[in-house]
Amino acid sequence: MKEMEVNRKYNAFVNDPNLLFRYIGIDASVSQSFFRELEDPMEWLGIKHMDAYINLLCKRKNDLMEKKQFKRKVAVVDCAFFNELTLIWRQFQPNFHAPLTKVFYPGKFNVPLDLIEYAIGNKPAWGTAWASVDDVIVPYFVGGSHWIFSVVHLHNWNITIYDSNSHLLPNNPKHRQEQVLPLRRLFPLICKKSGYYDDSKRRKQGLACMKAVRLAPYQFPCQVDGSSCGAFMLKGIEYVMVGKEPNFDFVQQDIPAFRKQAARDIFANSIEIE
Repeated sequence: MKEMEVNRKYNAFVNDPNLLFRYIGIDASVSQSFFRELEDPMEWLGIKHMDAYINLLCKRKNDLMEKKQFKRKVAVVDCAFFNELTLIWRQFQPNFHAPLTKVFYPGKFNVPLDLIEYAIGNKPAWGTAWASVDDVIVPYFVGGSHWIFSVVHLHNWNITIYDSNSHLLPNNPKHRQEQVLPLRRLFPLICKKSGYYDDSKRRKQGLACMKAVRLAPYQFPCQVDGSSCGAFMLKGIEYVMVGKEPNFDFVQQDIPAFRKQAARDIFANSIEIE
């Protein structure tokens, strides 16, 4: 749909007094409230907002007309991936800032099959096999209050953490490193059990905890409100995918326009449900 037509249909949908639904491509149907929340800078973004926009980015990445602008070879998982890692790791360490309460034996751990599905590209719906990319992007919600994302660098075998609140913890980068322990500890096991090394022909890595580094406040844009972490995360993921890193040149003032456009882009790629 052309932009004017998208805006006309979008406004008609959002302002319709009747409760209407649209399918947004992530095994979910949403009503007008989904788009109103996405547009409103004061509203927190939820998992459906995140997955819907990531799905759209990956759709563009594979589109013949748009794929040229996506310069990085990446796979992007959904929000459920880290949630599952967290549930597993809490069996061994209920508090990520405290010692383990149960001994973890990497060599004896049975990786759930659905996590292997991520590695071979069968999950999520927009998944890409890790053996065919250079990086894996992982979004997650930490501490019950904040969206951040990490990039797992498969060649260098380390993790970079992107955090729009890094200015609030400038002298304590280990806080985020501890919060992403489920990823650091379990990602190596998923690679081993999924056949990643055989498929990628890359040098085998051990099962030790992966090193993670959080970018400093001057390296990634910082939010100045309490509700924009999700938008900063999505914008950051987009920049990484198109190869604009490290030139993250967006700021807080850009977020309202980004959220407004994201709502219309998701709408334009959704399907009306009768």
